[in-house]
Amino acid sequence: MAVKVLILSKNDRYHLLEELGSKILDWLKELEEVRTEVSHDKGILASRELDTCDICILCTTMGDLTAEQEEGIVEFVEDGKNLFGIHSATVINEEPKRYISLIGGRFTHHPPRHEFQVRIEDKGHPITGGIEDFKVTDELYILDRAPEGAHILATALCEGKAQPLLYAKRVGKGKVLYNALGHDQATYNHPIFRRLVIQGIQWMISR
Repeated sequence: MAVKVLILSKNDRYHLLEELGSKILDWLKELEEVRTEVSHDKGILASRELDTCDICILCTTMGDLTAEQEEGIVEFVEDGKNLFGIHSATVINEEPKRYISLIGGRFTHHPPRHEFQVRIEDKGHPITGGIEDFKVTDELYILDRAPEGAHILATALCEGKAQPLLYAKRVGKGKVLYNALGHDQATYNHPIFRRLVIQGIQWMISR
């Protein structure tokens, strides 16, 4: 039975996230069991259409999330579906506390875009299997908290401590994955970033 993946992508003043969404759409063509749908409207999070999907990929700045959209995405995961947030999916105001808890934290700031080393913390996990430490030029996002209940898969040093860049967790009956990388084409075109996205989707498909 095919797995339906929704890619929610929307450009903002800093990110060409619709380009990232298009790339992920192409990458997922490698997976025979996956069929995809693309939307640029966050309103889909509060619609019945979301319930027809198995995985929701957020390539968008969440910003002002309505109460209905927050309830939709939280219940989507708690009921057994899967959420994959990329980069600015943690950029959100302070009010949607259930969503912030779901995604694992809220973006606060980042140092200037620069090249840094990504350390793979668990090389035996299906998402990071076969991947060694690597360098990437990106924005290194700092979150307001340690992601509660999450398995940290990759980190990078910033401000004297290891910051979580990639983590996975289970919420209710579903799964959540967050990858803080993904500012621009330097990351979109990085072969390891592509592998992390594909292997992340495969982990979500598996039970």
